[in-house]
Amino acid sequence: MPGQFVPAEEGVGLQLDEQGRAYRKGYFLGDGTGAGKGRQIAACILDGWLAGRRKAIWVSKNESLLEDARRDWSAIGGLAADIQPLSNWKIDQAVPFREGILFVTYPTLRSQRQDATRLKQLLDWAGEDFDGVIAFDESHEMGGVAGGEGARGTKSGSLQGIAGVLLQNNLPNARVIYASATGASEVNNLAYAVRLGLWGPGTAFANREDFISQIRAGGIAAMELVSRDLKALGLYQARALSFAGVEYDILKHDLTAEQIAVYDTYADAWAVLWRAAHKMAYREEAVMRRNAA
Repeated sequence: MPGQFVPAEEGVGLQLDEQGRAYRKGYFLGDGTGAGKGRQIAACILDGWLAGRRKAIWVSKNESLLEDARRDWSAIGGLAADIQPLSNWKIDQAVPFREGILFVTYPTLRSQRQDATRLKQLLDWAGEDFDGVIAFDESHEMGGVAGGEGARGTKSGSLQGIAGVLLQNNLPNARVIYASATGASEVNNLAYAVRLGLWGPGTAFANREDFISQIRAGGIAAMELVSRDLKALGLYQARALSFAGVEYDILKHDLTAEQIAVYDTYADAWAVLWRAAHKMAYREEAVMRRNAA
């Protein structure tokens, strides 16, 4: 990315510094469901592996996806044992895994206790000059990093989003891949993608907050422009499986009188609960007003 940066002392941003370091640009893999994003992540890691970069970090949604990662890695010639979950080691324990792929979930990445954090454990293992792949599978799981307005007012940034951005900020030479089928659906789903160079020097946006506010104000049309420009720069791709040749039949089921009666009973029960919830809300509001008077 243009310029030299250091991680900000507060928050999750990068700040310009002449004594800072250059940050390698990342790539957004936005292929749709079933297109093989896991296999492509494995191939990117294998490319570095054959070039001598024998450490990589694979971040994903939950532990059940570990076997999917091993399957994709094995399918292109790797060994299942090359991928080990970070949760195999205690949070304050040095990882003795000298080379291979560390698999870590977003909840694990954000976990911490008073004297240790999983993020620091991961950074210590990678080393300051780490130049391998960091693959953020299901990267939209970091989408809450920017916080913003929610149904119950202003929300602070999510801990797993913050941890994911700090991982990127502390390893400037890393080859970062974001993989998500919903990358360009909402501006918050790009707020964590600091390596795409969407804001900062050489762009139309001074910082992440400026980018988010302006793109959000522009709506879907603005997001489409961002996607177009990222594709033109070679930083984003979003392919989908073709439905050419697919045939389907419509199966119609006529409800029986008994099934209709069961549905009506459930609907009546929900109506009772809905009315009760409204009554409770009105009572709580009346109590709050009385106490405030």
